[in-house]
Amino acid sequence: MFSNTLVTTEDLAAHLGDPSWVILDCRFTLTDTEAGRQAYAKAHIPGAHYVHLDHDLSAPVSETTGRHPLPDPRVLTEKLCAWGIGVNRQVVVYDDSYGAMAVRLWWMMRWLGHPAVALLDGGYPKWTREKRPVDELAAIGVQRYNHDLETARSYFPTMVTTHTWEERWDTLRMVRDAGM
Repeated sequence: MFSNTLVTTEDLAAHLGDPSWVILDCRFTLTDTEAGRQAYAKAHIPGAHYVHLDHDLSAPVSETTGRHPLPDPRVLTEKLCAWGIGVNRQVVVYDDSYGAMAVRLWWMMRWLGHPAVALLDGGYPKWTREKRPVDELAAIGVQRYNHDLETARSYFPTMVTTHTWEERWDTLRMVRDAGM
């Protein structure tokens, strides 16, 4: 059974090493953009991949965007597939700032139509308070999915056509232009 809201530390601990679960570390500090990567290098939940807000979850900044514009959906989907994420995977995202960073990836994956992405309840601070295992090794050995867009569409059900993406971007532009 997959979850699309919260996963407890107990549930995640029971699934460490489970190939149908993918763990993503989203720790990031706006005032020190490499602090999250450095924290990941020191210790993280075993098997977790590091996801950088600026490099993985944002498009390049331009004169017409804010600090962290949404990435192109195709580029994000390719990254998700490269991390071993498919429709048949439970994804757990976490950070060390009460979900403030992880929720961005949770929302984007839900927006793409992934059926099973959840926040780690209590995040990394709760994990370490409970003295659960941590690791220094970068995640390796995951099944890497094909970067082909047609294949990626099968993993993310809402990626039906290019037209679908154009409609979604038009909607986001309308919201932005309306000042919402």
